Amino acid sequence: ARLEPGDRILVHTGEAVPADARLVDSAAAFDQSLLTGESVPVTLRPGDWAPGGALLAGAPVHLEVMRAAADSTLTLISRLAERGAAQKPALARLADRIAAVFVPLILLMAALTGLIWAWLAPELAWPNAVAVLVVSCPCALSLATPTALAAAHATCLRRQLLLAGGEALETLPTITDVVFDKTGTLTEGRPTLERVDAAPGVDAGQALAIAAGLEQGAAHPFAHALREAAGQGAFEVDRRGHQPGAGVAGRVVLPDGEVLTCFLGSARWCGLGDGRVAREGLGAEAHVGHASEVWLVARAWAAEDAGEPSASAGETRVLARFSFTDPLRASASELVDGLKRDGMTVHLLSGDRAVVVEAVGRTLGLEQVRGEADPQAKQAYVRDLQAQGRRVLMVGDGINDMPVLASADVSVAFGRPTALAQSAADVIVMQPRLEAVRQLLEIGRGTRRIIRQNLGWAFGYNLMAIPLAAAGWVPPWLAAIGMAGSSLVVVFNAGRLLRAARVAEHESVGAAPRPSAA
Repeated sequence: ARLEPGDRILVHTGEAVPADARLVDSAAAFDQSLLTGESVPVTLRPGDWAPGGALLAGAPVHLEVMRAAADSTLTLISRLAERGAAQKPALARLADRIAAVFVPLILLMAALTGLIWAWLAPELAWPNAVAVLVVSCPCALSLATPTALAAAHATCLRRQLLLAGGEALETLPTITDVVFDKTGTLTEGRPTLERVDAAPGVDAGQALAIAAGLEQGAAHPFAHALREAAGQGAFEVDRRGHQPGAGVAGRVVLPDGEVLTCFLGSARWCGLGDGRVAREGLGAEAHVGHASEVWLVARAWAAEDAGEPSASAGETRVLARFSFTDPLRASASELVDGLKRDGMTVHLLSGDRAVVVEAVGRTLGLEQVRGEADPQAKQAYVRDLQAQGRRVLMVGDGINDMPVLASADVSVAFGRPTALAQSAADVIVMQPRLEAVRQLLEIGRGTRRIIRQNLGWAFGYNLMAIPLAAAGWVPPWLAAIGMAGSSLVVVFNAGRLLRAARVAEHESVGAAPRPSAA
């Protein structure tokens, strides 16, 4: 809010540009889908404008503010978010359309009732016509869906689930397949550096310093682990390039003055194929295990590297391999078993090495497992399921999950999701609790059940009460009680969702008192 034109700002990977600004130091990719609908990140060069609200999909960059935050495109983002929150789900719109027809129909029925009774018994014409008007309850019909959705939203908030819109609640009961990312979702998302295998003649500490420098400002869990292991010894790196879900590259100046173009990422992205030959060269084959790995390769700096460096553009040499361990979350097995009991097919889809992903899949008893999947492959995997008529819930947390989150029928940003992941998700889990995924599905099924009950009651009540009032068997005073009672039934029935959430909370804390969250 305090930004003014001319201010210099640093934007980290996955963060939103806070105000319209000009790129200063290097080229970077920005996701502008919230503004333009373009799903592919747009590469901007130094001097180009990055609109407020655009999300940085590359390495951290410096920008110069060109407009005050109050005048920037970010204001448009806020309006779009408010508009999205105000959108009614399809069921609510259907109920409104029915109510729009229902009201004039009731007016017509009341008029016909008055005319018929004026001919049969004039003294009963007005009482019976009024009774038809009063006993009919378009309120219950119009309230049936919104009250259930409001209770569901409140229930989600109590469970620390943030819904981006009502459509997700309607789709959740139809889900047939649940697809999980691995790192940071089924695992703790806090990998630790287990081992550094350096090439002959390469100092392991120096390789770690290069890797930590390449990952400065990055949000990926492996980046945190590398920086933590390197401490204050990270090298300065400039002219970074970044490919989500693959790796990072940059120019590194070594203490002896040698300038290298270094690449840190998956074996395939670093030009090492499946990494088997490189592991044999490091004498590390016996240590493959189930650890995740990241490779560091380098080549001499070339003039063409001022653009977008590529590991396949010249002869590279392996510097080191970094092995990470990331334990499964304690509730992962219980969640997977519960989803299977509910009749759903559970998939594990990750960009990590196939051997690691398969090992996790075996531990969890999963048959549908795929590793070494880049963002495009993840998106294609989910679309293939949808082409088979499946309804897919995707759970992920990283920048590389953004395309697949946007493609799934319902998407959940889990753990410590980046702003990019949150922008593509229908539901944001505000605390890293795996059981929240199953709770979300239960809330969706409960909401559908309550909506159906409410609509059934509203229609059944009107079909029964209106003919009785038209026949003269319901006096106006009783009609008034029936109309009010019908609306209250709908409201209290929707409230059962909240009551069920309170009971579950009470049981989960062992009947301990819970402080109020005002």
